[in-house]
Amino acid sequence: MVDNFMKQNLCLNIDPSNPPMLNENEIFISGLPSDMEKQRLFDTLRDMFSTVGSIKSDTLTEKPCIYLFRSKDDTTQLTGEATVTFEKKEIAEKAFENYNGQCVANLNNAEIHVKLAETKCQEPNSKELEPQASGIGHVGDTKKNITNKIFICGLPRNMSEEQLLRQVSRVFSTVGRIQVKNRTGEPDIVLFKAKFNNNQLTGTATITYEKEEAAMEAITKYNEKCTPALSNARLSVKTWEMKTTHVTPGLEPGPLPAEPTLPDSSEYL
Repeated sequence: MVDNFMKQNLCLNIDPSNPPMLNENEIFISGLPSDMEKQRLFDTLRDMFSTVGSIKSDTLTEKPCIYLFRSKDDTTQLTGEATVTFEKKEIAEKAFENYNGQCVANLNNAEIHVKLAETKCQEPNSKELEPQASGIGHVGDTKKNITNKIFICGLPRNMSEEQLLRQVSRVFSTVGRIQVKNRTGEPDIVLFKAKFNNNQLTGTATITYEKEEAAMEAITKYNEKCTPALSNARLSVKTWEMKTTHVTPGLEPGPLPAEPTLPDSSEYL
């Protein structure tokens, strides 16, 4: 049987600015005291995080799934990072809400940062229908970069929509003026929601700037960076790319199809 104390202190050679990929019921903790005795730190994390719900048990050792990380250069030295795996995703979210950014007395008053699993960085599908050309031609796809618009993923999903919108606006307006929507006069920031649950944010958004330079600066400043004002989330920021389906008229007109259909005129990748 694998010794649990060895397993909980496996050296995974992690970079604190680039935490490991997490399951939805798992949290990554940073800011832990690296000089605390290993068993004491393990016991403290167990007692602290079990208050929010059941911690999953290791199938081999039947001990809580709490793993402490060690330095790759000195395996006797803790890095101050750990993961905790809960029985349910909702418990992990509660642990994030209760402890992220908190100073914990039992951890030598350390201010700890708790990170949840991120959604896959995939831009949402959005289809807009346009009238189909009346002649026979070639249908093709063209990718178009909207250079003053950025796509962001990895945003915290447990903030309220109002709070997240306010924080995103505050953070990303530091690089330039965000374009204003004509109808509402509000900043052109779109937060995407789950397809089957309109109350659930997906952690993705778009921002449209007045100038291309601001969008480029946002990518340089925030892509693959942990952002304290957004729950220390590590964001992915890139230029918004739109794929447009177009019809090129043929040299010779042909008959219209018997049952014409509207093509997907634009699909955001």
